[in-house]
Amino acid sequence: MDDMAVMLKWMEVGKKFKSDTSKFWEITDNRPIKWFLGFQIKCDRMARTISINQHAYIKSMVERFELTNAKPISTPMVTGMQFSIEQGPSTVNQAARMRGVPYAEAISSVLWPVVISRPDEAHTVGILSQFIQNPGPPH
Repeated sequence: MDDMAVMLKWMEVGKKFKSDTSKFWEITDNRPIKWFLGFQIKCDRMARTISINQHAYIKSMVERFELTNAKPISTPMVTGMQFSIEQGPSTVNQAARMRGVPYAEAISSVLWPVVISRPDEAHTVGILSQFIQNPGPPH
């Protein structure tokens, strides 16, 4: 693990945790936290709130997978859409075409923001991740 954010109610517990941890690993304390693993973190102590902004992470994913001209949709998956292993490539040409699609990388990149703050997308990512071994165009 490279990165870790720790939030505690009691400062003394945090100091002990950092002291104990630094006995085994080199650590840095970059508080207050502003960015974590590509997400912007905003803490408002007066309002007692923490918010996560994923805009920069999502924008970098869109650029990485060359989707800047993709048309946005309001639903994560077409309602009633059925996916199966039979939709994977069945010919040599189809397989060659799909080899150029970074499907596993895209699924793993989407998984991080879904786990953090988009439970509405979890079902879609869960369904599509089943086809990482042999994805086809419908996937």
